[in-house]
This record gives sequence, structure tokens and C-alpha cells, in this order.
Amino acid sequence: MNDYTSSITIDIKPKGFKQEYRLVNFIGSLDKAGLTEVRQQIEEVADAVQDEKYLVFNFANLEFINSESIGFLLMIHTRMVKKERSLVIVDAVDHVKDVLEVIGMLKIVEYHASLEEFERSI
Repeated sequence: MNDYTSSITIDIKPKGFKQEYRLVNFIGSLDKAGLTEVRQQIEEVADAVQDEKYLVFNFANLEFINSESIGFLLMIHTRMVKKERSLVIVDAVDHVKDVLEVIGMLKIVEYHASLEEFERSI
């Protein structure tokens, strides 16, 4: 019997009519186990972004992110750029935002303090 409890869940919002972006809400920890759990889903969403200009990752409920997951985010960012689309991060909790700032990720990937702030910017 497996006592493993997933460390992360993601909520992918369906495409809306004339929607400018696709939203993925992260809940939990994006650690090694969490990344393994959601990697394929995130890659599928990134590959499916066609009509939308943005893929938005909402980190309001992301409690932890490790270096492997940050590398994965950079790979998703690169995929989006190749498609002339953008990865955007919104609403990261303070300690996750601090990690992203320290490693320079927020100089590469667009960041907004809230989803509403992002929506006003587009």
C-alpha cells in the first residue's frame, strides 16, 4: 500500500472565449515529488497554448519551490518564447517570490503581484 500524498495539485482553468491567457493555479509544494506529479500536465498546457498570448502561473498557494522546479519553469518560459507567447507568474507568497528574485528569475519572467494587476496590464 502506498502512503504517498501528493505535495502539489494544479488547477488548470479552461480556455474562455477570447481569453488572453491560460491560468494554472499551484497549490502545495513544487519539490521533486511535486514536479514529477505535475510535469506532464504543465507541458501539455504549455504546448496547447495557441490562441492565448500568455500562460499564467498563479503561485498564491505555492508553499515551496526547489531548484529543479525553477529550471523546469525556465524551460517552459523558453517554450513560450519560441511560440511568441509569454509565461507570467502572479501572486507568489513572499518566501517563494524572494527565491525567484534572488536567482534572477523575475528579471526573465514577467511578474505581477496579483492576477487582477496582470489583467489590468494586458
